[in-house]
Amino acid sequence: MGTIEGPKTDKEWQAHDDAHTLARAKEVMADEKRLKAATEAAEKIAKNLAEEAERMKGSKDLLDKMYPKMDTDKDGK
Repeated sequence: MGTIEGPKTDKEWQAHDDAHTLARAKEVMADEKRLKAATEAAEKIAKNLAEEAERMKGSKDLLDKMYPKMDTDKDGK
């Protein structure tokens, strides 16, 4: 029984993983129902992230109250 040669370096592992990702992407793109479901899921994820980012905007004021000597404004404004 022979041995199977697989990727050995990080670069080879990344290429191997990317090849599997591309194969799965082609499968999804070829199936209208899967593509529609994936698109809807991506839109939901994006909406949830946008809502979370909006909620986080108010956290600067809370941090300033908790740590008044600490500059929580990353832009320096």
